[in-house]
Amino acid sequence: MKIVSINNQPQEIIGDKNDKSTRAFADEVRKTVEAADIIIEVLDARYPLGREKRAIEKSVISQGKRLVFLLNKIDLVPKANITAWHKI
Repeated sequence: MKIVSINNQPQEIIGDKNDKSTRAFADEVRKTVEAADIIIEVLDARYPLGREKRAIEKSVISQGKRLVFLLNKIDLVPKANITAWHKI
C-alpha cells in the first residue's frame, strides 16, 4: 500500500504513488470530495472492521462534509455484524 496526498493530507491508496493512474485517481477523489456536499460510501456489510479508507473518511469529515455509509449485502450478514456497524 502506498501513500498519496488528497487535499494536502496523506491517504492510503493501493498502487504505486508514481503511477499516472494512481495520481489521476487521487486527483479525481479530491475534486469529487471538494465539489460534493454529501459523500455516500458503499460498504460491504459483511466486513464492518474491514474498512480500508478511514483516512479518506477522516479527510471528508474534516472538510465539513457529511459522510453516509450505505451498507450493501446487509441481508447476508448475521445480526452480530449489524450490531458491530452501529458501534462504528
